[in-house]
Amino acid sequence: YRYSLIAKSMKALQSSHKSSIRIDQEGVLSLQFLTSSPSPRGGKSVDTIVEFNVSRAREFSRHWS
Repeated sequence: YRYSLIAKSMKALQSSHKSSIRIDQEGVLSLQFLTSSPSPRGGKSVDTIVEFNVSRAREFSRHWS
């Protein structure tokens, strides 16, 4: 996996209160972060899921070559 792609998820990781990291059978890395955001109508905050999916570098270059 390219570090430059994974590094883009660090801000979401830092603001999350729960995280999930998985790799599926095809090698796709899934990073999920549960964060709190202000409600669009004011008042109580709402939970938001931020998700990043990253393909392996080899797989990506093979599909796009």
